[in-house]
Amino acid sequence: MTSYPLIRRDAPLLSGVSFRFAILDEAQQIKNSASVGAHAVKQLSAETRIALTGTPMENHAGELWSIFDFILPGYLPRASAFMRRYGEGENSDELMRRIRPFLMRRLKKDVLTELPDKLEVTLMAEMSPEQRRVYQAGLLRRRDYVKQILNTRGMAKGRAEVLSAITELRQICCHPVLCLPDYTGTSGKLEMLVDVLLPALQNGRRALVFSQFTRMPVAGRRKEPVPGRRYPGGRAREAVRYLQFRPRQRVPALAQGRRHGPESDRRGHGHPL
Repeated sequence: MTSYPLIRRDAPLLSGVSFRFAILDEAQQIKNSASVGAHAVKQLSAETRIALTGTPMENHAGELWSIFDFILPGYLPRASAFMRRYGEGENSDELMRRIRPFLMRRLKKDVLTELPDKLEVTLMAEMSPEQRRVYQAGLLRRRDYVKQILNTRGMAKGRAEVLSAITELRQICCHPVLCLPDYTGTSGKLEMLVDVLLPALQNGRRALVFSQFTRMPVAGRRKEPVPGRRYPGGRAREAVRYLQFRPRQRVPALAQGRRHGPESDRRGHGHPL
């Protein structure tokens, strides 16, 4: 048994050992195929390779390719060809047919049968008047900019600028303060979040609030502060440890930037568009 930091150091030594099994826990650690850790574990010699992960793909299909490059090297096309065919979500049904025979999936409901069914409710938030004015101004400004980029450079070369423009509009939909630090108006999404969150906390509930943008001011608003803690995306594990080692200290609300988290009564995830 070893760890990912140690295997990076010990790869030359371990590569000379023939193992019966090589099992990766938290296999998303090798999702970056170009990383030192991914190269290290792929040097292991084993008759059977197994990867355990709850998040085989978080950002793009290349992460899935990297995990399969460990368990079944050569089964999928080369990384460049794989990304051309599946990278943008195309041919997803074909990809699932190829990988399904090698997947074993166990859901929480299959193990913990006493859990109640998950209840999902989708709420649509209208932008506040001042927020809408900021959005419309940003849309007009960015629209001409994106047209110019596409006309002069094309999508292939101007992709980064186009995505940057889309991201700015998504941020305004969440809260204009994400891209305009001096903004003093309100956010329709934040107002709705607090309206939903406060009654739950007042009734003794605990809640996890997820936002794609880790600077999203989800911890409260000026007049009605929401008690709790805020952990940006990279500190999600710290948030888990905080609750695990303080079981008697009830933290009412926990804000995170990724879809990982400890036990809670309610979870909320905000989509900008």
